[in-house]
Amino acid sequence: MTSPAQLTFFTELEKKPLTALFSEHGVVDQLVALKASVSMGILDFCDERAEVVRLLNTRGVPVIAWQLLPKEKGYWYHLNNAPDAVDRYYQFREWSLRENLKWDAIGIDIEPDINEIQQLLKRQFRALSNFFKRLWNKKQFEESCAIYQSLVERMHADGYMVQSYECFFMADERKVGSSLLNRLFGLVDIPADKRVAMLYSSYFRPVGIGVLGIYAQTADAAAIGITGGGVDLEGLEHKQPMSWDEFSRDLRIANRCCHGDVHAVSYTHL
Repeated sequence: MTSPAQLTFFTELEKKPLTALFSEHGVVDQLVALKASVSMGILDFCDERAEVVRLLNTRGVPVIAWQLLPKEKGYWYHLNNAPDAVDRYYQFREWSLRENLKWDAIGIDIEPDINEIQQLLKRQFRALSNFFKRLWNKKQFEESCAIYQSLVERMHADGYMVQSYECFFMADERKVGSSLLNRLFGLVDIPADKRVAMLYSSYFRPVGIGVLGIYAQTADAAAIGITGGGVDLEGLEHKQPMSWDEFSRDLRIANRCCHGDVHAVSYTHL
């Protein structure tokens, strides 16, 4: 198996476990040996997180700033929180300048509102009205997309390449010129430099391999996983984390099918 053009590991940890992870013997050495990148979820602007970023900067490990919002603001980027995403980016920019942090790129995670998902998992089905209202509200979709487009332009002006982490069906929407599913789920289409398709076979067992094999062929980059960790949602049936055999299988499939980079969703360990 040939090595992928670039291997990137996601990590979505609070400050204490993040520090513990990168303090483990050999972790940073392994990243250097693999010439791998780290996409770090920016959960806060604390000193501990800045220290880990500086460590990776010093060792020459590229770090992607994976933008996230507080959970009460929806966590991921979507139609409902475009102004909050703008405010959060400027806070991130000030923190980065103050702490002298170097970033290889900005990562924008486009997913539904975490609060709406949580309501549905708790069988609060009145939340469904929000989904259907968006189907008829093209104005909100257009306005939110315009805000995000302006935000990406600001990121570019600040010298950053922008990656988007996208649900796999967004590529189909783009191909046929539709926004129906995007509006239904509250998603936005942004002008990213690299689109990373989230192709997690562990979420789609037993057909996940097929989803990966099909959509990786046309994606700029493929994200595979999940090996454990991530966001805890009350009421969600927890999927069994990928075994090493499953992970290595998906890595081979992604490397064979995708012409771009491979991102490994390994939130708690590398």
